[in-house]
Amino acid sequence: MTSKKETTAVPIIIFLMIGSYLVSYLLKVYLARQMGSEFYGEYALALQVLLLVSFLTLLGTNAAGTRFLAIFLHDHQDSDTLAFITWNIKFIRHTFIACWVIGIIAFIVMLIFHFTGAHHIDKYHLVIYMFWVAPLSASVSLLCSYLLANNNFLISSFLQGLALNSIFFIYFLITFKLWPNEISNTKIIAVLSAGTVTIAFVCLRLVINKIAALRKLDLKDILLGKISNNPLWFHTSMKLVVSQLTFFVMITSMYLILQFILKDQSQLGFFSASLTIAGVLYVIATAICTPIQPLISHLMTSEQGRSELQHKINNTNLLIMMIIAPLTLLIIYFSSTLLNHFGHAFISAKPTCIILVIGAFIHCFALLGQMILSYAGFAKELMYIKILGLVLTIITGILGTIYFGLIGMAYAYLLYIIVVQIFVTVTCFKKAHVRILTLI
Repeated sequence: MTSKKETTAVPIIIFLMIGSYLVSYLLKVYLARQMGSEFYGEYALALQVLLLVSFLTLLGTNAAGTRFLAIFLHDHQDSDTLAFITWNIKFIRHTFIACWVIGIIAFIVMLIFHFTGAHHIDKYHLVIYMFWVAPLSASVSLLCSYLLANNNFLISSFLQGLALNSIFFIYFLITFKLWPNEISNTKIIAVLSAGTVTIAFVCLRLVINKIAALRKLDLKDILLGKISNNPLWFHTSMKLVVSQLTFFVMITSMYLILQFILKDQSQLGFFSASLTIAGVLYVIATAICTPIQPLISHLMTSEQGRSELQHKINNTNLLIMMIIAPLTLLIIYFSSTLLNHFGHAFISAKPTCIILVIGAFIHCFALLGQMILSYAGFAKELMYIKILGLVLTIITGILGTIYFGLIGMAYAYLLYIIVVQIFVTVTCFKKAHVRILTLI
């Protein structure tokens, strides 16, 4: 039932993703102390916009790759593998170019205003610069999705997590050591770009080595050739991009609502620190679920495979419960201490942090269900669920922030998690005929 490779891989992936989380946590603590709560809030919003734009430029093809490419690679269908990757790269090249064009135009406008004395170039919000970095970040996600589809989940987890965060940490340390007196948008963008390019290059080399069919690609045809029509890949990608983007749109919307209603970027910093602390639960749960992810589309093709998938779900949920439940209690108990790492002012966000931790705990048990709906042909159902959750979060987030401030937004996030969990559980049972909350 459970392969030896999966059993061995789970603790390794957990180790890698916890290591990645710890490096990311230390980096954010370091940046919060270097920048102060106000500028750190601006950085947190910009980073969230970067994630949103990165996934938007991929148009869902990274998730579609995990679904279709996993089958092609599993069955050694080299021609289909080559066709999908060629289509994929041609499909997203336009969004990459559009992203860079927006970045260039914005930069030219900023230069004009700067030299005419209308507005100093360093006074613009960091968000504007994210269009430069987004295609680079998207490239890392896409290449890692290819590795995941090829069942190289250890390498994929390492590159997207521990390696990327470690590179960012090293580059930020070097940058602030060489230029300690001033924090500017230029420095931040330089570090993010250099770190992403470094990891993207490593990913590309590994993908070429692991997937032999890629060596037959015609670079000129990919860059300049016409996009072949494949309605199944296209429509699936469009559904998946909506499902993926709704979560990032939701988080970004929460930041923007806090920004415009509370008009205090320090509150964004407090919210970001709380999400970072709660994020360790999500990181560990994702690590536990990762080995199953590339197998879903194959197992859902038969009754025997579905039975095997149910067995894997039960074991996964049991492992998540054994690890996540005690860790949740520990984080809640030490929440003040953890927030104090970011700076003494962050302790005021303790109630918000506790609510977000509870939400993250519930979210851990919805991960497998969302993966199943994504990769088993129910992307449309997941899309509707996510859209419903997004609309609900925006409405309750606005009202909650107006009347209750930061903690009101935390409750809106918790409501989103509960609603998505209920609908994903019911849809998996009715459509995919699997139970995603069982332990035995």
